[in-house]
Amino acid sequence: MRKNNSCGFTLTELLIVIAILGILAGVGTFAYTRYLEDAKVKATITGSRILSQAVIAYQASTSKWPQRLQEIGAYVKKQGDKDPFKDAWGNDFLYRAPRGQASGLITSFGPDGQRGGDDDIEEEIK
Repeated sequence: MRKNNSCGFTLTELLIVIAILGILAGVGTFAYTRYLEDAKVKATITGSRILSQAVIAYQASTSKWPQRLQEIGAYVKKQGDKDPFKDAWGNDFLYRAPRGQASGLITSFGPDGQRGGDDDIEEEIK
């Protein structure tokens, strides 16, 4: 009788390992894309707050509210090649100047770029 001393994995064992690796890769990819989306939301919130503070600084130094965001260019520090007047998805921030007792508003329409919905991000200018 011959003794079989083969050292290796069976096809079933290899398929199980490949399946486990595929599941882990899928879960990891999902978690990573969710992490990236959360980072974009936080970056957009921060950007809108910076713009809000720059609008307030502009008003304090000129005694008038800017009519467009681009008027506050000297009050916003450019970060590398990123346009400070765009959100994390590359869409322009929408600006509504304060009028009388009404607050101003800086808005990003979020990842879908459409007005309305739960993904809009707003920063009030008081």
